[in-house]
Amino acid sequence: MLKPPKLPAALQRLERLLTGILLPIAGMVLLLLAPYVAGYVGYLVGSAMLLTGLLMLPTAIRAKEYAIRENHKTSTSVVLILCSIVVLLKHDDCITLLGTAWGLYGILSGVKDLTEVIYRIAHRQRRLLLAIDTMVMLAFSLLLLWNPNGSFVFHLRLLGVELILLSLREDYDDKI
Repeated sequence: MLKPPKLPAALQRLERLLTGILLPIAGMVLLLLAPYVAGYVGYLVGSAMLLTGLLMLPTAIRAKEYAIRENHKTSTSVVLILCSIVVLLKHDDCITLLGTAWGLYGILSGVKDLTEVIYRIAHRQRRLLLAIDTMVMLAFSLLLLWNPNGSFVFHLRLLGVELILLSLREDYDDKI
């Protein structure tokens, strides 16, 4: 697997600013003001997806990560850009779309984690915390699929908690 190139100093400072200051602030806003933020979520999510995709694409291409089948950053950045356009165009009516997409994404992530839990069971390795985390993630994802509009504010608050916790982790770069 290709190793990504080291970020220039200016981008490293920007990354530290984002993870050290902006992630916890965004987390607190989502945690405390989720019902109010939900009205603007189309603009916020669409813009964040577009920015992420536009920042990720040149880095992925420069690193030639597309040359390795197991890497997905080039494809992910293109899909983020395309999805951001849809979300920005449907900004007033996107909670069902975002809730459903978020639920499906959680299930896909849960599949990877469930595979790891089964592997750990088969190899008699520690698995309890991962198993609990996986079941909770799958339950919340199913809740979003069952009722994307009704549980969206609750999930915005969960995202707020996740952003705060993410900003405290050393290995956040693989989680974003």
